[in-house]
Amino acid sequence: MRALLARWIPIQPGEGRWVLIAFVVYFLVMAGLMLGRNARDSLFLKNIGIAYLPYMYAANAVFVVWASFFFSTYMDRVERVRFVTYSYSAFIILLGVSRGLLELQVTWFYVVLYLVAQSIWILSVMVFWMFVGELFDTRQAKRLFPVVSLGGLLGMIGVGLFNRPLIRAVGTPNLFFAWMAALALALILIRTLGPQAASPEEVERRATRPRQAKSAWAQMREGWLYLRSTPLLRVMAGIVATLLLVGVMVDFQFNAVMTAAYPSQDALASFLGTFVGWAGFFSLLSQLFLIPFLIPRLGVGATILIHPGLLMGLTSLMSLILGYHTVLTAKLVDHVAFYTVQDSSYQLLYNPIPLDRRGRVRAFIEGYLKPLTIGVAGLLLLAVRFFEPSPALFSGLSVVLAAVGLGFSLQVKKSYVRALIDNLHGESPALRLAAANALARLKDPDSLKILEHTLRTGEPRVVAFAIEFIERFGLVEAQRLIVPLLEHPHPRVRATTVSALARMRSPDLAAQLPRLLDDANSRVRANAVLALADYLKVKPTTEPKPI
Repeated sequence: MRALLARWIPIQPGEGRWVLIAFVVYFLVMAGLMLGRNARDSLFLKNIGIAYLPYMYAANAVFVVWASFFFSTYMDRVERVRFVTYSYSAFIILLGVSRGLLELQVTWFYVVLYLVAQSIWILSVMVFWMFVGELFDTRQAKRLFPVVSLGGLLGMIGVGLFNRPLIRAVGTPNLFFAWMAALALALILIRTLGPQAASPEEVERRATRPRQAKSAWAQMREGWLYLRSTPLLRVMAGIVATLLLVGVMVDFQFNAVMTAAYPSQDALASFLGTFVGWAGFFSLLSQLFLIPFLIPRLGVGATILIHPGLLMGLTSLMSLILGYHTVLTAKLVDHVAFYTVQDSSYQLLYNPIPLDRRGRVRAFIEGYLKPLTIGVAGLLLLAVRFFEPSPALFSGLSVVLAAVGLGFSLQVKKSYVRALIDNLHGESPALRLAAANALARLKDPDSLKILEHTLRTGEPRVVAFAIEFIERFGLVEAQRLIVPLLEHPHPRVRATTVSALARMRSPDLAAQLPRLLDDANSRVRANAVLALADYLKVKPTTEPKPI
């Protein structure tokens, strides 16, 4: 039991206080925004109508991108705890003003409320993870972020448990007060960490960061150019875009069916809260019992196929039978898979991306690509409704988009291996070593095929490093790849090949040892002597040294 708990909660001495605060803060942030989102959706759908929801998807793109652009402009200019204080205080004030304006019962304000709530939702989560990302260094983050994420799932479950009685007690509009209270408590906890809360890694980064930071526009352009030039990132962007498009299509049909099924705004808000609770519960089970065993056994390339595969099947069913239960199932599966299986495997795809570029690319995808994709989905919904307002057509389009997402996902394995192999050419020894270790763990025969090109065309340093990696496969195919390198023009490559083949007990090496013992290079001859001694089971009195 203790070993299982240590696996689920891998907290080391000195980390407990910060992890606990981050856990509770994320619980509060997620619980508050789920309550607020339920209220926002219910008020909009009952007072404006489902017909106008696609306009909100499109408008959200502009609103959220602008807000992300504004935040990224100032977040590096202000000390982090102070920035969180300013941000969350502004969110609380905006929510308070919005709740007050609801008393006017002006129809157009529900549109404004939808946009404001959506921006606060996305930005409050973004600010939280930006802050937590500086509390822990890279190694701690890999261990502790899943623990912190559990706080968010428990927050969703808490909403499911208390949403209905809370609405009965105070009504749907007053859920915004609960959101404000949750943000206020989260802010108080964050401030208990002190103004200088940061990992040593982050302290060093701040000290070496240039005083004149790049503009938000320059950072966005840099992220776009790097994404466009990297095959793995292009595949990742394709997966994000297509699955988000499908998610919005499913969300629209879900909202349409549930708005018709629940007549009042309180009934709809209560149902949405219950739905969030069950989604959080299943996500928690998946995160605890499925993800830790699924990814190590299937690998990232296979695990990331699960979400688009499920969406293809469920949207196909929706195109045949569109009703309460099919839409509910599709939305629930999409929600759970997106935040567990998909997110866990997707985040691992960032590993081959160099650390100095990873943050910029992640910020581009999260802050610009995702909201713009949701905006495109809104325009697509409007176009489909204009030409053919058939629910079956929405589902059919979702099937096609899910198939495209599955196509992108099928490219993950090859692109991931290619990115790791490209890292073998990197200047950083740490980057090359990390790539070699990751490739060795994969033990994927496809990576051997991709590596053939490197062995034929790479510079000697890279080829020698690739040979050492291939040796770890321990396969006959691996030996076949490197035997021809015994005749490579560069002595370092020949010497490395002799040593690797000797350790792999290759019979092809034995046949060529007489020639290698007369090689012009002393290192090659020395390695050949050691190989011959190993074959003959003779231990040299002294290890041969190149002259």
